[in-house]
Amino acid sequence: MTTSDKVTREEFQSTNANIMDKLDQLSKQINQLSLEVAELPEKMSEKFDCRYASKRTEQVVDRLTWLVLSAVIVAGLALIIR
Repeated sequence: MTTSDKVTREEFQSTNANIMDKLDQLSKQINQLSLEVAELPEKMSEKFDCRYASKRTEQVVDRLTWLVLSAVIVAGLALIIR
């Protein structure tokens, strides 16, 4: 080893402190990211409720669909029975 390959104690401590600071920052960013990902389903459900029809409207449309299907089936049976 030459003298230019050696690292002084101060350089090592400075580099070590810098690396530890960056690791701490990375750890904080990962924690923040995990919190944001955990909140994502709730935010998405709120957005879906605003974007699409309300639950009551969905129920009314479902009932109307069944009513129309029932009417078609009854009309078809009435034609067959005659």
